[in-house]
Amino acid sequence: MRASVAVIAAALALTGAVAASPAQSPTAAAAQKLDSRAVVTEVRRILAERYVLPERRPALDAILAKGLASGRYDVREASALAERINADLETAGKDRHLSFALDPQQAAILAASHNRAAPDHSGYEREAREANQGVTELRLLPGNVRYMAYDGFHWTGPESAAALDTAMRFLAGGDAVIIDIRRNGGGSPQAVQYLISHFLPADKPLVTFHMNGQPSPDRLSTLAELPAGRMLGKPLYVLTSG
Repeated sequence: MRASVAVIAAALALTGAVAASPAQSPTAAAAQKLDSRAVVTEVRRILAERYVLPERRPALDAILAKGLASGRYDVREASALAERINADLETAGKDRHLSFALDPQQAAILAASHNRAAPDHSGYEREAREANQGVTELRLLPGNVRYMAYDGFHWTGPESAAALDTAMRFLAGGDAVIIDIRRNGGGSPQAVQYLISHFLPADKPLVTFHMNGQPSPDRLSTLAELPAGRMLGKPLYVLTSG
């Protein structure tokens, strides 16, 4: 989440450069209108201004500058440009929270929100609702082991809390719990806080966020009140991927 600003703005820049007319496919528009230099320049600007680890900014900028100079980004397909930028950011940044992707649907949602006086979160809320707030599967396994697949740390407020409350009540009835986040790409710190609070005592420090430009960090601790109660001492297994 540290690098989400860079990902969001760069995605907007990229999709803006390849906007298709009604008669064109996105692929055709990309081949005609893709301005790779403008996209990379915007990525460099955002990283220089906002990336949270200042000591890594020069390396990120250097690899993007090298790619521009060498012609590495002189491609006709937007997807190919996104892949090359992302590969270079991974090589230089060594930061698994920093990534770049071509996502026209998400970019359109963000653009609509940015163009309003008050942010419009309806697109994200709809996505979260369609994904059941990230809780995609609840299963009873042999030996009264309760399993939950949690595919995204979605948080829209009470609706997300209610989905997790239902899941936590199901898990609480088991003799052991498995939470599967192998397909989870991350998301909201509030969702992380809400989930973890069910397995730890109240007011236990969880996360400290050092955000660029803020004089003091933001801190999250486990919540004191949980409608579904806590599962302290219950065997808990968490499945993760690479």
